[in-house]
Amino acid sequence: MKIRDGKTRSYLPEIGAFAAFLFFAHPYLLREFWFDEALTLMNFAWMPDPVRIYFSYVIPNNQIFYTIALHYWAQLPVDFFRADFFLRLLSLLFATGTLLVLYVSFRRTCGRYPLLLALSALALSPPFLIYATALRGYMASAFFTALAVKFAVDFQRKADFFTWGKYAVSCLLAVGTIPSNLLALGGCVLYALPLAGKSFWSKKRFWLLCLTPFAALAVFYLPILKSFLGVCRLGEGWQDGKAVLLAWSVTAGCVFGVLWIVWFAALIRRCNYSVVIRMGILLLPASAVILLPTAPFPRVFFPLLPLLGLIVANGIRCCSAFRQERKQMARILFGILGCVVLLSAFVLKQESTKEFLSGYCGNRSGDDFFYGFYMRKDHVPQQTAQELEKIYGRNSVLPPVYFSFLADPWPSMYYILANGQRSEFLFDGPRGKVAALAAGSLVVIHKKENPGTVAERFGVTLLPLFQTPLHSVFKVQ
Repeated sequence: MKIRDGKTRSYLPEIGAFAAFLFFAHPYLLREFWFDEALTLMNFAWMPDPVRIYFSYVIPNNQIFYTIALHYWAQLPVDFFRADFFLRLLSLLFATGTLLVLYVSFRRTCGRYPLLLALSALALSPPFLIYATALRGYMASAFFTALAVKFAVDFQRKADFFTWGKYAVSCLLAVGTIPSNLLALGGCVLYALPLAGKSFWSKKRFWLLCLTPFAALAVFYLPILKSFLGVCRLGEGWQDGKAVLLAWSVTAGCVFGVLWIVWFAALIRRCNYSVVIRMGILLLPASAVILLPTAPFPRVFFPLLPLLGLIVANGIRCCSAFRQERKQMARILFGILGCVVLLSAFVLKQESTKEFLSGYCGNRSGDDFFYGFYMRKDHVPQQTAQELEKIYGRNSVLPPVYFSFLADPWPSMYYILANGQRSEFLFDGPRGKVAALAAGSLVVIHKKENPGTVAERFGVTLLPLFQTPLHSVFKVQ
């Protein structure tokens, strides 16, 4: 509670929304690492210093500013949390920061209730919760995007060097985490553009607003230009651009759910210059799919979600019920929509719902915003490490261990090392394929793989050791 001018204002809606966010995030924090997370941690964040991290930009997994933050976070002397749980808390902090920056910066222009509704829908949605607890740079990207749009708006209102400097630093942090965040920064420009007036092209502050993200990209990656171009040449993404847009449309639609209907109703009633310009943000994913030689992964568009939240909040505010002179009606409508948002969150939480939506978002892939393979009950690489501990003992030296690619080798290696065990880990990678397996070696494959294929490839006999919901483990005879 807070008292202003003799009146009492309750912050219970904000407290309740944040408590709901933590409640829904809790099970996501307890999940085990998957390939990209463990690879980011072990290959890059565990490097000795930030300089090495910066100059090791060889694959997109090194999301540099986030990796540097994870590097220092992992060094904190915290022993009362499970290690993987604690490491996930860094992204949870970025998620909390994203929500706070958006709420504190835009609650007056978007309205307290409309913005709280939009941010609650965002915070309780599976896509947000997945990346709010992931060892990936996408939530950090959302945080830097939130900062960038705040300072972009401030710069259009007050074009001084200090404000531009804050905007420039935000752009640098965003593209220094993931270069494709240039797209989200384009969304920040579109959101701030109406404040420059209808003749925006004649104003220097507009051109400075547009060029700063490109300048930040150049400043950050010029010292490692060769590596940057090498990563660009990898051409990673989806071959089916329509599938990318479908996955993203389903994601954006489900995140804000019924609030889109309210937004659309407000759009019919009041569609002005600002609304039209900002609607361009909705078209950015399609422009990326059309213009790029390979359609980007759907997760590239994740940092646009905070901007969509602002658009939805602005639309809700246009409803007559949320006008200043109708405070009682605003509270009633807020309560009804708040219950709908909470109910939608519980519906999206159900496995049957996530399974259904997964079919539109990559179907168990790493880009599945709802129910990727790493979110399912059978993704338990730690259990393999525990079984090996039972057989060989803790802090022991294991025989060489070969992992198939489908066995998700990186998290398995992480949990084996976390148990104090050591081994020579073998798997096919960019440095080449494994040539042979010595007698006594261990073979770890996905439970759905055919062990006969591995035995035939290496000309060995495989003796079953144990099986988990994820892995089948054998010993080479």
